[in-house]
Amino acid sequence: MKKPLTSAALIAITTAFYSTPALCIEEIEEWQRYIKQEEAGGKKFANNVAEATICLAEQYQRYGMIKQADETFERAVQLCKKFPPTPPRQYFPYIYISWARTILKGRLPSRSKDGSELRYQATETARDDFSRIYAYLKRGWNEMVSIQDPTKISAVHYNEVVKMFHETGNAVEEQKCEKYILRICDKIESSPSPTKEQIKWATEALNGLAYSIYPEVIAASDRKQIESVIAEMNASTNEAAPENRPQPRLSKVFSKLPQNERAESMRLRSLALIDRNKNDERARIEAHRYMALWYMSAGMRKGAIEQTKILSDLMGVKEAFLLFPLPQACHGRCGMG
Repeated sequence: MKKPLTSAALIAITTAFYSTPALCIEEIEEWQRYIKQEEAGGKKFANNVAEATICLAEQYQRYGMIKQADETFERAVQLCKKFPPTPPRQYFPYIYISWARTILKGRLPSRSKDGSELRYQATETARDDFSRIYAYLKRGWNEMVSIQDPTKISAVHYNEVVKMFHETGNAVEEQKCEKYILRICDKIESSPSPTKEQIKWATEALNGLAYSIYPEVIAASDRKQIESVIAEMNASTNEAAPENRPQPRLSKVFSKLPQNERAESMRLRSLALIDRNKNDERARIEAHRYMALWYMSAGMRKGAIEQTKILSDLMGVKEAFLLFPLPQACHGRCGMG
């Protein structure tokens, strides 16, 4: 029996480990041969042809053959348009966003002094790539916003566009896209009875934006800090009743707030949406635990204590190992050692 993806997998592995210029032509020709082989199989292997054509475009991009890369990618787009728009083969609008990320991968990133932010420099050699990246991002974005119900597209894809505009220093487009996402979230928040899917979309969108603004690392392994927060919570006499809980802080000059406060505002909005479903106790516990850890990581102790108190009330316990259990070991299966 023919296994159409075997050849593609072998080529991908070869590409990953052997990237010297001497192998450039050989790798490209190998993909070209594979595409011809799959084309001979007719419609049965049409998906393989489309995916392999994208891989060929990536090879051209990798070796700086820009004209061939874009032409091959456009050929892949036309092939994908022939397929019905049903999962798991729903290529649009993700194909454009993914291609923009492929182009961006070729640029050398730099980190901010505190190591918290990744940026790509618009050097002379990168400017052409930046204009290409923006063109493909806008194509993907325009397809997303043309859909009647924006929440039918995963919030991850909206956030990825914002993230790439941010990474390349395009503040104008970044803010434009961010405002669009927040408008959708506003509508969901103001709805008297948002659906479960709408709440899920808004929480993912808000948390994704918050992470891109202030990417704090959240770890349950800092037991010393956790114990300290719990001790202070137990010593406090103030109850974190629902009416006293932290509320989203909205501002007309929202974009001018400090980064951690902007991120906090978005995360609190997400939390408020999750809290609306009183029946989903598990989701609420996970959300408040995450928020408490986020406050700890951001060095915002008051918020950490408030969220830990809410978490304690939801669970009916005060012990650290129950409130903030350690992540389960993967026994090396993740490959991280």
